[in-house]
Amino acid sequence: MQEIEQLIYNFTVQCFGFTKSLNKELPQVDTRELKEKSGTVSIKFLLALKSKENTDFSSNLKKSYESLITSISLLQNINCSSIASLEEEKKTLITKSEILLVKFKVIIGKVIY
Repeated sequence: MQEIEQLIYNFTVQCFGFTKSLNKELPQVDTRELKEKSGTVSIKFLLALKSKENTDFSSNLKKSYESLITSISLLQNINCSSIASLEEEKKTLITKSEILLVKFKVIIGKVIY
């Protein structure tokens, strides 16, 4: 679990950095929801790890997973192709998030509801 926790933390921090860069370079792009959802991925996962009840664990894990899916969708819908460095960062974030999705699916597949 420590590996996925670290990956989620890195993903969230990198998303925050990406949104800051977007706000500087392309201020017309609304990044609020991406910041919120990528932050929720991390927060809900940490809450799942701290849960004492299986239902709390599975509920927070699902919310984290759903926020990750939304984050991927939001990233994919951002048009920053006019700035190569931002486009590359976006692609990197999408790749990292897809790796996280696979790891989430493994964990969710093992959770007893």
